[in-house]
Amino acid sequence: MENYKFPINRLKTKLEDSSKTPIVLILFGSLNPITYLHLRLFELARDHLKNSNSNWEVVGCYISPVSPGYYKPNLLPPKDRNNMCQLAADCTDYIMVDIWETLHKEYIRTLPALKHFSTELNKDGGILIEDGTRKNIIPVILAGGDLIETMTQPGVWAECDIIDILKDYGSVVVERSGTNLSEVVAKDKILSQFQDRIVVVKQTIPNDVSSTRVRNCIKNNLSIRYIVPDSVIDYIKENNLYKN
Repeated sequence: MENYKFPINRLKTKLEDSSKTPIVLILFGSLNPITYLHLRLFELARDHLKNSNSNWEVVGCYISPVSPGYYKPNLLPPKDRNNMCQLAADCTDYIMVDIWETLHKEYIRTLPALKHFSTELNKDGGILIEDGTRKNIIPVILAGGDLIETMTQPGVWAECDIIDILKDYGSVVVERSGTNLSEVVAKDKILSQFQDRIVVVKQTIPNDVSSTRVRNCIKNNLSIRYIVPDSVIDYIKENNLYKN
């Protein structure tokens, strides 16, 4: 942690609309490996918030790879996942990679990770607005539709964490084909209380890419071009990843 530095190089320095609430979108996950679909989530979310009547203005976007303490089969070491995420982020001019989670041996829950982001983003009082004062930046979870579905499953999330995450932060969730997330939220006892903190985004072009399918393609010597950024494909080949 001694050499850790929170990335702010692509963070906006001033809010465009001072009446809005500044947020950053954070994609948490194993990202094993990161794909174009992960990057696409940011595009869909930014378009939706910009073109809707949302009170949120996106001032930054982050990828946060999970710590090695999260047990998942075939999870690569942090170094490789961090490097691939950075290569993918560098295909854009607005996404940053925060490696803070991966610097911990133990698994970091989503709520403490959001608190970390809030602390780092608001060290200097937040983002500058038109009158010269500053507004606190709120970190918001960006995820696929399966995230909200897991929040409705008993024992997967602590209820107190769900409440604190939605009350203090919020989420932008991209809907999967065949799933009506608005209906899922409305029917759940806890989620229905925070419908205004859960922004549901429709898929404009359905995409069913997953990291698991990408790994299977690599293992079977099948092409993953146009599914994963070329720079990430080169890294996977150079380091002989996902072959076993």
